[in-house]
Amino acid sequence: MANIFSAEILNEIKHLFSWEFCRIYVHLNHNKNPQILVKSQEYMFIEHAVNVSRRILPAYSSKFSKYKQYQLFVILLYKVWKNVSYRDVIEMISSNPAFIDLLSISELPHFTTIQKFTELV
Repeated sequence: MANIFSAEILNEIKHLFSWEFCRIYVHLNHNKNPQILVKSQEYMFIEHAVNVSRRILPAYSSKFSKYKQYQLFVILLYKVWKNVSYRDVIEMISSNPAFIDLLSISELPHFTTIQKFTELV
C-alpha cells in the first residue's frame, strides 16, 4: 500500500518527537489574578500533534468513517511515543479527560480501529 504522507508531513512528525514538551504559562483568570499553569509533556505533545494533524490530513478517509483521521493519527503518534500497546494507549487516553477534549472526541475508538488505521499509514 502506498504511503499517504509527503516528505513535508514526515518532517512535521519528526519534529513532534524531537520537541521538549514542558511549558509554564501565566494565565489571568476571570478576576485578573495570575495563575501559573504547567502543561505536562503528554498534554503538549497531544496539543501540538492535534494542531499539525488537522492541517495536514484530510478530514475523513471515507464517507463511512466515524472518526476523523487526525484523531486516529494523534492516538497512533501517542502510542508510538509512549511505546505501549494499542489497548494501553486507549486506556491511557480514556483516563485523562483533558486529552479527550483536545481530540474533540465523544467516544474513544476501539483499539482495533487504531490497528486498522495503522495499516493505512
